[in-house]
Amino acid sequence: PYYLANGAGILLLNKSNQPRKEGVKLKISFNQDTSLATDEIMVSIKAAHLNTKVTRLLELLDQLDKQKETLPIVIDDQVNLIPCYQIVALEVLGEQVTIHTITQDYQLHGQLKNVLAKLDATKFVRISRSAALNLDYLKLLEPSFSGNMVARMQNNLKLIISRKYLPDLKHHLGL
Repeated sequence: PYYLANGAGILLLNKSNQPRKEGVKLKISFNQDTSLATDEIMVSIKAAHLNTKVTRLLELLDQLDKQKETLPIVIDDQVNLIPCYQIVALEVLGEQVTIHTITQDYQLHGQLKNVLAKLDATKFVRISRSAALNLDYLKLLEPSFSGNMVARMQNNLKLIISRKYLPDLKHHLGL
């Protein structure tokens, strides 16, 4: 069976192979191929021509292939593996990066950009020179001083969003 995605989720085609809702343009199908190794996935994209949507899809697939499920960090000569889905936000002060998770905070020496490079760029968005957040934990945005915004996370952490990074955040949110 075919599934269609229109930004509001994935929809099934009706019995006549027509989309249940209008405006759906992406057809997704799964074909089992036993000749592939168990850890191998082959993705093929077909389109009338290469456009920005196809390019974006290729970028997302590439990011998905590179993303890791855990973030290894070294603290006191021990390697800690933090599940990426538990990371709420990251902040930096000087050379200290604080990783806020749903259970605790971790501090390590380094740069924010280096930590962000190891995380899923579709979920983790930079919101200032000193902070980034996980979109999965964003609760609300509210206005602040001088055109900045405040991001309130599900764990009640508040983060300042600078005007420079606000357009990129809005883009990731589909606004």
